[in-house]
Amino acid sequence: MIDRCLGNGPHACGPRPVKPPAGGADVPPAPRAVRRAARALICLVALSCLSLAGAAAAGPQAKHPPARKLERADLLVIGACPLCCKRILWKLRHCPGVVAAEISIRSPHFAAVIYDQRKTSLSRVIAQITAEKAQAVTVEESAVRSVPARLELKAAAPPSGIHYADERAPNTASAP
Repeated sequence: MIDRCLGNGPHACGPRPVKPPAGGADVPPAPRAVRRAARALICLVALSCLSLAGAAAAGPQAKHPPARKLERADLLVIGACPLCCKRILWKLRHCPGVVAAEISIRSPHFAAVIYDQRKTSLSRVIAQITAEKAQAVTVEESAVRSVPARLELKAAAPPSGIHYADERAPNTASAP
């Protein structure tokens, strides 16, 4: 039993029998590390050939992809509850061309969306919001050079004529 655990014999836990090569010469097989290195080198050469062939076929345009034309839109979302805001945020983030999106779940619901103008437009972004039975009012639009690590919401004053549902009329009753 000890002989089997040490690998002395033809069984499952022992060394595999080596078949001699077809040519008749007794050449031992290459170690596993050498075979892995050779496979990796072959794959690397094949990938570099494919990338060079792809770059040559695509021409000089493949070296420099077209720059994104980023735009930031700050919106005011009206008629949405916090749960609706979460759904709107999910829809905005999965909209093609939208790079980053954020929306506040506290009233007033401000949203900030950074999108690529070459892939989508502001009207499509607003359509995603109106699909959730809410209204979107554009507060501000501006060009953006890069996407910030964290998208901050701008709490600007709402356009004139818009009142929030939770606003209370000032108390005009006089105290006795």
